[in-house]
Amino acid sequence: MKEPATNRNETLMNTGKIMEQIIAYDQQYPDLATLLLGPTSEGYISPIFSNVGDFVQANKFHLPQRLVDKLNGAKCRLFMGLLPEINRAWISIDNKLFIWSLADDADIYEYTDQDQIITKVGLVKPKPDVLGIFGEMVNYVLVVTTPLQVILLGVQVNEVPSVANSNTITLYSLQMVMPADDVQMKHITGTDDGRIFMISRNGDLYEVEYEHPTKWNKCRMICRTQLFISKFIPTFTPNFLRPEAHPPVKSIAIDNERKVLYLLSEKSTIEMVYLGDVYNNYRPVAKHATIVENAIQLCRQQSRMVTANDFVIESIHVISVAESKRIHLMAMTTKGYRLYFSHHKDAFRVGGYNTLNNNMTGPPNTLELGHIRVPPSTIELNKEAGQLPTSYTDTYYDCGICVSVNPKDDITDQLHIMSVTSLPATTSTTSTVTATNINMMTTGYNNYNKSDYLEADMIVNVDDKVQCIVEANRETVGKNYLREITQQLADSPRQFIVLSSLSVTYYTKLRPVDILYNLISSDKIRASSSHSNSMSTANSLDENIKNIVSFFERYGKREACAMCLSIICASDEQDVVQRATQLFFEYGGSPSAKSATQVMGNHLGQVIGQTDVCYSGKHTGFLLYFSRIVSPIWKLKMFKNRGNDIQALVTYNKEQNLLYNTKVNLQRLKHFMDVNAHFHDSASIFDQRFQSTDRNMVALELAEQKSVHNLYLLLVQCIEAVSFIEFLLDSNVQNIISEHLTISEEDSKTIYDLDMNTILTTLEGRESIRELVIAAIVKYGSSYNHIGFDVVSRHLETYCKSFFGPFDIAFFKGIEFIRRAYKDDSDYERIGSLKESLQQFKAAADEISDQKMESICQVYKEQSFHIGIIELALERAQKIDPQQQGILAFETMALASMSPSSVIQDETSESLMYARLNSYRFIFDALTDVYNNYIFASKKEQGATLLPTATTITQHVIVDNPTLYGKQVFETVIRNDDKLFHYKLYEWYLERGLVDELLTVDTPYLIPFFERYVADKGAALTFLWQYYRFKSQFLEAAECLDYLASLPNLSVSERLQYIALALINARCANASELIQALEKKKELIRSSTATVNNTTSTIHQ
Repeated sequence: MKEPATNRNETLMNTGKIMEQIIAYDQQYPDLATLLLGPTSEGYISPIFSNVGDFVQANKFHLPQRLVDKLNGAKCRLFMGLLPEINRAWISIDNKLFIWSLADDADIYEYTDQDQIITKVGLVKPKPDVLGIFGEMVNYVLVVTTPLQVILLGVQVNEVPSVANSNTITLYSLQMVMPADDVQMKHITGTDDGRIFMISRNGDLYEVEYEHPTKWNKCRMICRTQLFISKFIPTFTPNFLRPEAHPPVKSIAIDNERKVLYLLSEKSTIEMVYLGDVYNNYRPVAKHATIVENAIQLCRQQSRMVTANDFVIESIHVISVAESKRIHLMAMTTKGYRLYFSHHKDAFRVGGYNTLNNNMTGPPNTLELGHIRVPPSTIELNKEAGQLPTSYTDTYYDCGICVSVNPKDDITDQLHIMSVTSLPATTSTTSTVTATNINMMTTGYNNYNKSDYLEADMIVNVDDKVQCIVEANRETVGKNYLREITQQLADSPRQFIVLSSLSVTYYTKLRPVDILYNLISSDKIRASSSHSNSMSTANSLDENIKNIVSFFERYGKREACAMCLSIICASDEQDVVQRATQLFFEYGGSPSAKSATQVMGNHLGQVIGQTDVCYSGKHTGFLLYFSRIVSPIWKLKMFKNRGNDIQALVTYNKEQNLLYNTKVNLQRLKHFMDVNAHFHDSASIFDQRFQSTDRNMVALELAEQKSVHNLYLLLVQCIEAVSFIEFLLDSNVQNIISEHLTISEEDSKTIYDLDMNTILTTLEGRESIRELVIAAIVKYGSSYNHIGFDVVSRHLETYCKSFFGPFDIAFFKGIEFIRRAYKDDSDYERIGSLKESLQQFKAAADEISDQKMESICQVYKEQSFHIGIIELALERAQKIDPQQQGILAFETMALASMSPSSVIQDETSESLMYARLNSYRFIFDALTDVYNNYIFASKKEQGATLLPTATTITQHVIVDNPTLYGKQVFETVIRNDDKLFHYKLYEWYLERGLVDELLTVDTPYLIPFFERYVADKGAALTFLWQYYRFKSQFLEAAECLDYLASLPNLSVSERLQYIALALINARCANASELIQALEKKKELIRSSTATVNNTTSTIHQ
């Protein structure tokens, strides 16, 4: 039996709501302040496999040979660095600057316009107002410093489409040069809004201000660490009379999200400057000068002894908003201690996750040290003989990954990597599902809020001295995933660039899914060589299987199965896909019952009262992976109007790519489900899983299979929804909404706010999407006539037939044929299009809302196609009530009016009756329109009047013979076998005084209606004797008149008149017996009347 569409949609919507909860739980990550509880913490683990590190070398490039040749045998001043924003590195040889591509070492840009030694180069974003001056020419500003000058150059970056991560650059002179006064710069950085800060080698902080090139003082350097009064103090003034100078600045860190600048001094003090003040864009807020003392105090309960030397700060790093809203800065000491600061008072004392008070959302007001992360104790234990003492000289940190440089000896370094782990907080491999709880698939996910902060600790040796470390993708800085376990194999892992004096090395931070992929690949390679080296290969296979088992145990079946699906859907290697599929089903486990009550003696083992199911790792892993690949677009407002500027176009292209990539991932997951249909298809009695004598297990397997099948249906609908959204975007959805969508302004806002969540989980979202389909049909119907008029429905049939369903598509086809009718050149074609639309509408009749029915009827009236209204409304009533329960309710209600106590009302039948009556009203409205516009003119001379109507059609398509057309419509309305409709039709005739027209009706329902359901017996019998006489059924007419004459409350003359008419009809029927009875009745009435008159006269006399 076919599943009702309403129930199916409700099930899908409920599944979509579960998906919404899973996405919310999976993306939820506790604030760093919640994880770093107490004054100190120390929790580290080793990589899962000792022979496989998580931080691996991906690629290594030596300096371009052209540059090496210039350096060989030359005595020169050499400086170098990285420009990751444009995927390049730079090296200055005396007064020449070389910028080479990291993707192509032959691509070298040479800048030779200087005669001074170039000491430092930095790349910053331009100011928006200055960027507008140069149009699209300047993407970045290159800051080049010499001892005498600071030069600003414009950088234009042109991407090379044919080569990944490749581009070409062009430098432009901005005519902006400032004197440096023999001050050499050692550090250059900038803010997102174009401000440039530099640190000199003597520890002063400078800001470069540059403005419109046409201004006289278009650029200048401001020393931010020099006191204003010091400019007026003579040089011969003794030091003890001079104001205290600002301590030399060692490094700076810029928080672009919070508009804060941090200054680290050589004395391990940190000063905080607020850059977001409207009236003072450089406002010092706080200075922490007792960091060392506070740190020692916080570590007093540590078992490890600490001294002031342990807290000499080497570098400072911003904590992004994504990582914490309460911790804002991390400082790395030379001994590996990490100090965490907040720029809001008492931030570390706020308890609980996400319980921020109002004071933590405004500008910074203090600088408070609240937590210290103690370095791993294994650092000193694992040192090799002759290795230098631990001393971190450089550190890179962002979103949970900390990479530090530790000198190993005089010619080589080590990289010390500490990254927050992605281990699930519980070893449970299943999630509890309660049938009565909408959160049934989310149990266990909130365990990620556990307050343990574990980090993986790794050491990587570098065969050279490290110059600097940066992250390769600068666009993701501050936005990287905090839980690597949620990332997919198809996503790019985080990469880091390490620049040394001889080479540029790329390192990749492996995620758990990358490790599993490597294990599966190794397993495949060993298996392929098993025939040649049977003994050694067997051992390696056993070792690899143990590693896989260990991986599943470490990350849990749920996460491991999700990673298997990620590999299956991303890999093009068939062997890898097969092995990952095998692991998914082999190690995914089976469902289990949390509680079950079994009746004693029940040999079938039937589960009684089972309410909880623990789904297997396969089920929850599939749900988890599904949620992760759809989450990027789940809340994406696809139809939001973002304007027409360049930024809007860039955003639009990004969203288009995001939609496409998500659809591809969903299609690959669907392919996996189709190939392994047993995972979700309806159970077969021949399935081995269901041959078990354990009926409890069979019930659990069936429950899991049903749940997976619902998820599969949601997966299909997601794919088709994305396909339709792409179709709308390609069709210029903004034009569709503004020009062709006939809805209110409030409803338009609803359309703009649509996202996948709303579309899939709410009735309002579905209805809004249908409105967009109609608007798209109107748009294409306005552009095409015959060819291409059905482009929308063809797309829906091809790509979205499950999302919309056959009824929706039939309805949309009907709309398309209506739009075509407007464009048809001849009446023959127009009527043909209208008939085609009617057939489509009839296929979806019971799914059409009242509002849509009114619109369709309006068009049919305008097109003089009233017959279509009649057929569609009758079809709608029949599909709503296929068992004809409405007529039973009508008859019951009629009987109840005569004898209320003897009738039991049926609410279901009553509701179906009213639903039928609601459809009939469209027919009666159409009949009124036909009578007033096509029939009334021919009857006007006979004294006919217009029928009352609620709607008025100002213009109809002209028909050749209006009277004939009206007659055909009324003949059509009579030719149906809907008994209830006939009864209501007769009532319509009577209420509008169309008795003469009703006398011409010949149906089997007319006489029973007047005999049983007309309360006024006099009116009923009057109509019936006239109807019988019109039909030449004189005997029946005479009997009706005889019955009329016997009704109470009639005058004598009225009785005699009815009897006289009855005698005439009886004589026409040759009914002798009836004639005799009527004659006797007439004489009796007359004699009775004469007696009464005589008695009355005597009394008066």
